[in-house]
Amino acid sequence: MKYLFKWLKQLVDIDATPEELAEELSLKSVEIDEITGFGGDFLDTVVVGVIKEIEKHPNADKLQVTKTDVGSEVLQIVCGAPNIAVGQKVPVALVGTKLPGGEIKEAKIRDVESFGMLCAEDELQLGNDHSGILILDSSLPVGTKLSKIYSDTVLEGKPAANRGDLLNHVGLARELSAIYDVKLMSGVETQNFASLQVGDSESVSVEIENLEACSLYTARLIKGVKIGPSPIWMQQALLACGMKPINNVVDVTNFVMLEYGNPLHAFDAKKIPIADGKHKIVVRLTKSGEIIRTLDGKDHEIPEGLLVIADGNPPAGGPVAVAGVMGGENSEIDETTVDIILESANFSSKFIRKSQQELGISTEASARFAKGLSRELALMGLERATQLFEEVCGGKAVEIPVVAGNLPEVKKAIEIDFEKINAFLSIDIKADEAVKILQNLGFIVESNKVTAPSFREDIEIWQDVAEEIGRIYGLDKVHEEELTTKIDPKTSKELYFEQSARKYLSQELGLTEVVTMSILSSDLVEKTMMKDNFFEIINPLNEYDTIMRGGLWSGLLKHTAENGKKFEKFSFFDLSKVYLESGHPMSGLSGNPDIGCPDELPSKEKRVLAILIYGEKDDEGLFVAKNYLDKFAEKFGFKFEYENDYSADAPYKHPGRSAIITNKGKRVGRVVEIHPVVLENLDIKKRAWIGAVNIEALVDEAKNVAAKFAETESNVIFKEFSRFEVSKRDIAVIVDENLEASEISKTIREIDDKIIGAELFDEFKSEKFGAGKKSVAFHLVFQATDHTLTDQEVDGLFEKALTALNTKYNAELRK
Repeated sequence: MKYLFKWLKQLVDIDATPEELAEELSLKSVEIDEITGFGGDFLDTVVVGVIKEIEKHPNADKLQVTKTDVGSEVLQIVCGAPNIAVGQKVPVALVGTKLPGGEIKEAKIRDVESFGMLCAEDELQLGNDHSGILILDSSLPVGTKLSKIYSDTVLEGKPAANRGDLLNHVGLARELSAIYDVKLMSGVETQNFASLQVGDSESVSVEIENLEACSLYTARLIKGVKIGPSPIWMQQALLACGMKPINNVVDVTNFVMLEYGNPLHAFDAKKIPIADGKHKIVVRLTKSGEIIRTLDGKDHEIPEGLLVIADGNPPAGGPVAVAGVMGGENSEIDETTVDIILESANFSSKFIRKSQQELGISTEASARFAKGLSRELALMGLERATQLFEEVCGGKAVEIPVVAGNLPEVKKAIEIDFEKINAFLSIDIKADEAVKILQNLGFIVESNKVTAPSFREDIEIWQDVAEEIGRIYGLDKVHEEELTTKIDPKTSKELYFEQSARKYLSQELGLTEVVTMSILSSDLVEKTMMKDNFFEIINPLNEYDTIMRGGLWSGLLKHTAENGKKFEKFSFFDLSKVYLESGHPMSGLSGNPDIGCPDELPSKEKRVLAILIYGEKDDEGLFVAKNYLDKFAEKFGFKFEYENDYSADAPYKHPGRSAIITNKGKRVGRVVEIHPVVLENLDIKKRAWIGAVNIEALVDEAKNVAAKFAETESNVIFKEFSRFEVSKRDIAVIVDENLEASEISKTIREIDDKIIGAELFDEFKSEKFGAGKKSVAFHLVFQATDHTLTDQEVDGLFEKALTALNTKYNAELRK
């Protein structure tokens, strides 16, 4: 939202620079992102002049020669505009002025010298009119720079999502009145709607078919408007706020939206058919197949269920506007318009956001409705716009407005305790000062009860009231106090078990932990042939990611497809939540690939451990996965048993190559080889095996679980990933049989930061190595952060690793 400094000063009397204003607002209300100027630098050399003489050009019928006083001198200026007259105050661009259209120079025009230019409003970027010279206010002093009259400072900021009441100048002025403890200027927010009644007028009737979508719709007939350009001050305000002036009627509606916050729309009355003697307006949801051409000239087939404004022409009036978004060409204001129907309504943010999304249209109006507005703003906007239509357009409101729906309700009073608020905020503010802040913000304070204004729909409880006091008083005044309450968190064994499992799987077994996405694409689920194990999200964030995972396998296979392009062999694990649909019947393991489930699944989250093995020999992969699971079970005191699974319950399983995992006779998971079709769908070149167990089914029996969270001291915050290619070498050494492979791997990785991986892939004993000896083999991965390593550099690192192992463990390279 763009706020104009001069406009704000007209609404509230404050003595502050734009920079000071921006700092206070950023701390207490709206964060101001940018301060810019409106009105080009060229306005410094454009001055107010008064025309003293006008003579006909001797060599051109359509040109005139003027003598114009600019204060310091009288200039001869040739002009072709038809609307100039002696005595008029006009803008004069002096020689040297660099207007957007070009630099002004001394010139001879048809043999007559000219020393400047009289300017139209579009030449100064103050409007769109080029039909004649801009005629200035007669009270302006001659010689005044136009930069002092028409320039402004623009403060641009983003109100919080729940503060739709700040998307206007009056709303921000109200905030400033509280920040600086001054009153709003006289005449602002003086309307009284207590006597307003719901009902039709003599000329207009309104029918709302869905009060959830439109809670209030007001309209009134204004007769005798004269279409033309709006006043220059109004055009200037619109341009500075990033809006294009169109004509006085449309400009008034946009100006009031920027002033009071509620979007308005004007219909040409003659284009709204009369039914039963009245112009009838129907606010309804669209039916199938309806079409509207909007004001931007585009045709839209409107999906069923969007909110529109329709005429009451029987049997089914067509749409004349997409409610709260954009009007239709079939009811737009044009040069023939005489009578208008002015709309000011309150539309549901939910329905407006739906229209934006379905039609791909976002406007200044829809942006405001999408944040949520109060009904009172609609009434305030109607009254202010009516006033301006009479002043600017020559129109006349002939009767009371039609009001349909529900009038604003008085909000429920909130009981407060100022001592409690002080303690809550940790500040020292006197009750009368807090009351003044609330009153300046529009609250009604009576004794110990506070009633929020209707436009503050975000205020519901006393803590909300406290926040209002605190932010205006200044959060920098909050006392710093040490916490004296001892916090003794009650952490469940499940979380400690999860931490211990992660640590063991990664540090002891050497598996790589990956984190898979909770929301998956429907395409991925189709390719992994696991569609039946997941459920669709009703309101997805986009058209692709629509599935809530009920298992970890699809995500792991996606990582496998990506990593299989660079690595020959790896082992992953993921220990995360899965999300199970309420009321989804599952028999044993048939309904879910990861875990054993009861026949009737409750609606809840479950924690699951899944291990994926890739790149092992075809006849060994399943046993490698089983070996990891057995070591996991041994570490935490479980006894896993495996039952061959020949069922055809899941298309992602390789037939005959899967097993059910049980613990004490209860199913807790399964281990399978992934079906070749799934691998082909994901372009995975080698076989893959997955084992998964239900962590929640094991947590109660788990042993060797850490009693507290691990504490690891480290100064490292972030280390950037290298963008350069990796190099690989295999190393096999003979060491003592009691030496742990994980210790060797750790030693290798600590030798040089360019050795980024040392993964065990082979370990066995043999008499040929000697008594008490074994062979261990590792995949070594090398990578630098600033360049691609050469073969010579990799050879050097390999020798460095071998030397270190020989020195520390007396290791010998296996021949």
